[in-house]
Amino acid sequence: AWHSSRIWYVLWRALLAATMVVGLGLSLSASVEDGSSSYYMIYLTYWTLNLSIAHLLSAFAASAWILATNPDPSAPQPWFTKVVWALRSISQPGSLVVTIAYWLLVFDGTLLLYGFWVHAMNSVVVGL
Repeated sequence: AWHSSRIWYVLWRALLAATMVVGLGLSLSASVEDGSSSYYMIYLTYWTLNLSIAHLLSAFAASAWILATNPDPSAPQPWFTKVVWALRSISQPGSLVVTIAYWLLVFDGTLLLYGFWVHAMNSVVVGL
């Protein structure tokens, strides 16, 4: 039972990472369509989106490695789990700040899918 729950956890991590990669694709395609792709990385939104994706991909990789190798629980913590922890510590509050700032200060009433994705779903997914 324990092993099957670990498999589900790794699959959950894969789903979260894939969800955010799709969101990144939506965001990139929208910026290419409206001609703002050269300004893509000047926005805090996209910095936090990329950090969130880095966190989710590394969390998936770490979970898959732990599932595959089944390390000794008394062994020292692997270095890459500390990287996952650091990325989460940066991306989670950053995403929340971007979400709150966008909806309170920038949102003009026009709701677009990619705008909703990067300014709301980013915080939801990172919070899971």
